[in-house]
Amino acid sequence: MKGIFRMSHPLWRWALLALRLGIGAVFLYSGYVKIHRPFDFLSSVYDYQLLGRQSGLLLAIWLPWMEVVLGFFLVSGAFAGGAFLGSALLGWLFVLAQVAVLFRGLSVSCGCFGDMDFIGKRTLARAGVLAIGSILGFVLCMFRRPDGRIGVNSRDH
Repeated sequence: MKGIFRMSHPLWRWALLALRLGIGAVFLYSGYVKIHRPFDFLSSVYDYQLLGRQSGLLLAIWLPWMEVVLGFFLVSGAFAGGAFLGSALLGWLFVLAQVAVLFRGLSVSCGCFGDMDFIGKRTLARAGVLAIGSILGFVLCMFRRPDGRIGVNSRDH
């Protein structure tokens, strides 16, 4: 294959960097907001009506810190493949939770960034883009070679 569709094309290296920094920044910000407004986030978790009191409390404690850790690893580039995998799993968890809320007809604040953004098409699309972008980042990390280029073998450049 020729052009940008060749995995060793520099565009893919830049795409991986943009995904790392973009998704990492989203997780850092989201986690930061939740850590600094824990009771607001706990209230959002309970509003989803998916978990009991204790499991909801555990999620409200655990999730913001997980987002900050994933964001740190993505922005720093350390363990990027694992961080992309973790962010993809969280992204799909967010999608499933929002679909469950929409399916039951609840009017619930997303709780994603500490705002009063109610769950709907926009928040669902945002979670889906986060999940799909994370999967793409994971795939690109799996094809990254030691020299930093992205490709399958030495004939690919």
